Amino acid sequence: MPNDDNFSVLRIESEDAAIELLQSALANEFDGDVVRLDFDNWPIVKLKYSGDKFHGTITPDIAQAIVDLQEALNRSYSLAVNNTSSLRGLQEDERRALEVIATVEDGSSIVEVNIAPWAEKLSTALVGKMTSTDIVVTVLGSAVVLTAGWLFKNHLKNRSEEKKLELENSQRLVLSQEETRRLEVVTQAMRSNSLVRQTEAFAETARDSLIKSAFNADEFNVQGAVSITSEDARKTYRAKRREPLNVQLNGTYLIKSFTWADDLESARVRIQREEDQMEFTADLSVQALTAEQKAKFIDATFDHVRVYLQVNATVLNEQVTTAKIVSVDVQPMVPSHDGAVAA
Repeated sequence: MPNDDNFSVLRIESEDAAIELLQSALANEFDGDVVRLDFDNWPIVKLKYSGDKFHGTITPDIAQAIVDLQEALNRSYSLAVNNTSSLRGLQEDERRALEVIATVEDGSSIVEVNIAPWAEKLSTALVGKMTSTDIVVTVLGSAVVLTAGWLFKNHLKNRSEEKKLELENSQRLVLSQEETRRLEVVTQAMRSNSLVRQTEAFAETARDSLIKSAFNADEFNVQGAVSITSEDARKTYRAKRREPLNVQLNGTYLIKSFTWADDLESARVRIQREEDQMEFTADLSVQALTAEQKAKFIDATFDHVRVYLQVNATVLNEQVTTAKIVSVDVQPMVPSHDGAVAA
């Protein structure tokens, strides 16, 4: 692990290296260290489509699969950096930096999607927001979840079991001993890190789109880890369903208005988040707050000052469908770009 003057560089050249570093982070081996992640030719998604329609070309379904992968990447980034999976808060320069680059080669259609720029951007954006251990788990855990071929294999296995299907060669969906070990590492990361866990939910949609992209292929291969036929793809595909996402919308808010319930134990509160001006209504249970938090809430309401709220919410189609204020606090002190601390 090469060292710079003030930090250690963790170079990731393959999934093997990512899994080992992820395992080390989960064992708290980086506690107290300052690390920088350096990605070299990883992570990359490699897809191969074979058949009459695939000679260095892509179909609309393949293009849509890449779009859905991009959306999963953007939501994962936004959730980690902005505390929301909504894409409305992404700045134009962020969107450009997160854009994936897909290349197509002849001889069947071999598609490579390079998401190393996304990983680099995410790891840099999290500096100062997380410990080195949390950065390693978040970035590498999310990258593996979004790209691992054996996770796509496991996804196919789960889909076939859900539908009680007998695929042409079900044996191909059995995880090897090494793949099972890697799945255990990633499962541990999802249990300990809500961002990795949520990224797995985003990846589910992208995986289903990849299945659909293989409808017209004689054979479809993901990362060299698993191949399926068009018939198997049609059998296992499940149309994308828009379901509410459970997210945290923590941030600095202005309280616009509130209405007490008849029992004065709860209220409906209209709040506006400062960073993106997103405005929505949230439920507040007075009993869930400490006496100090109640006082801060009341002061913020009547004095029209900023207040930091922890908000559990569900989001569907970019809209907050339900929200609950679970904590009220003072505006946290955050490090500025020059190292100073500001409110």
